[in-house]
Amino acid sequence: MSRYPLLRVLGLFLCLNGWIPFNTHATDTTLSVSNACEVLKNFRGEYSYGGLGEFAESNDGELALWIIFHSSKAAETLSNIYPQCRESGKAYALAALYHLDRKAFASLTNAFCSEPGSIIIGVGCIGYSLSREELLADMQKRTTLAFDPSRKPDRRSQMAFFNKSRDIYAEFRRREEEDKEEKELGNALLQSNPGLSAFTNLFNVEGAMAIGGFGDIKGAHFDSEWSGNFVSREKLRFEAMACTVFPINGDVVNVGVAPEQIMTELRSLANLPFIKLLDAEIGVQCVRISVAGKRLQWDSADPETFEKRLHTGVPPNEWIYCVLDVGRKEQRMISFYHPKGVDLYVMDYSVFESANWREQYRRITGKRPKKNTIGGWECPDPKYLPVIDKEGTLRLL
Repeated sequence: MSRYPLLRVLGLFLCLNGWIPFNTHATDTTLSVSNACEVLKNFRGEYSYGGLGEFAESNDGELALWIIFHSSKAAETLSNIYPQCRESGKAYALAALYHLDRKAFASLTNAFCSEPGSIIIGVGCIGYSLSREELLADMQKRTTLAFDPSRKPDRRSQMAFFNKSRDIYAEFRRREEEDKEEKELGNALLQSNPGLSAFTNLFNVEGAMAIGGFGDIKGAHFDSEWSGNFVSREKLRFEAMACTVFPINGDVVNVGVAPEQIMTELRSLANLPFIKLLDAEIGVQCVRISVAGKRLQWDSADPETFEKRLHTGVPPNEWIYCVLDVGRKEQRMISFYHPKGVDLYVMDYSVFESANWREQYRRITGKRPKKNTIGGWECPDPKYLPVIDKEGTLRLL
C-alpha cells in the first residue's frame, strides 16, 4: 500500500452538494415526526452536520434527526426506528440517543459495530469513510461528528426535505470496485511493459494503477495513464521516492524517463546541504519528486512563470518539482521548484516551516511570517519570490 495514495475514492465525495436558491418564505407542511422517521429510515446519504461541499446545506438525514430529537418521546421513537434505518440513519440515531438515553445508546453500540462496512462521513468539503468504532468514539466527544441538540440544521433555502434518491454507499462500492480493477490493470502493465518493469531494478513500486481510457473516465494528466510511486531501493540519507505518471497507448505504457535519471535526481536531492540542515532542525522524513511523462514535474505552469521572472535559461519543462516531508512528530511538507543544473530553489510559503528561514526573512524585511487560520503560512510581502541556494541562504526576488 502506498504511503501517498491517490485518494480517488475520497475525491468522489468532494463538494457534492450544489447551490440551492435562497427562499425565506417557503414552507413545508410535511415536516412531521412521522415523515421525518420515514426519511431517516430510508436515508442513504453521508453522515454530516452542515452538509458536504463548498455550498453545502444540511442533508435530509440531519434535518429528520433534528425534528425527531425535538419531539416528544424522541428516545423511544429513535430506538423503535433504529433497526429499520440504513448505515447513516443508524449513525444519526445513535448520535442523538447518546444525549437522550445513554442506556438505549449503550444497548445498540455492539450491534452497530458488528455490522459490515464503514460509515461515509462529510466534513466541510471532504468526504471519507470512517470505521464504526471511530465514529462512535467521536459521537461521545466535542467533535464535528457529534450531534449538538442546539445546532439547527443549516438551510439557506426552505426547511423542507430534498427527498434526494442518491445512494452514496452504492456509489462508494462502485468506486471501490473501479479502484480494484485499476490497481489490477496497473500491476499487470507493470509486469508486461519492459520499459516500466525496468524500474524494479532500482525501485520498489507502490500503488500502481491504470486510470482512464474507459468511457468518459480520464486521468489527471493524460487521457489514459499509469501511475505509481517508485521508492528507492538504494539506502540514502532519507527515504526517497518519485510519484510518477506515464501515458498509456493501448496496452503500452510510454515511459518518458529512465530509472537512472530519476535515481540521479533523488541522490542529488538527498545530499543537498540545506536539506541536511533542515533535517537537523525539524527532521526530514522523505524526499520526493514528481514525474509526468518526460517531465520531472506534474505541471509546467509555475516553472513558466518562474522562468519569465528569473531568466535562468532552463526550459520550463526541465524544472524539477520536489517535496520534503518534514517534522518529527507532526508531518508537514515543504515544496519547491528547481531549474536543473542551477543553484536555485524556488520555494513556496512552506519555506516558513523552518525557523531558520523565518529568521532570515525577518532580517531581510523586518517582518515576521505568520500562520493563517488553516495552518498554512502567509507572506507579509507576497510580491517577493522566496528562493534559496544549496547552502540554505534565503533571498527575495
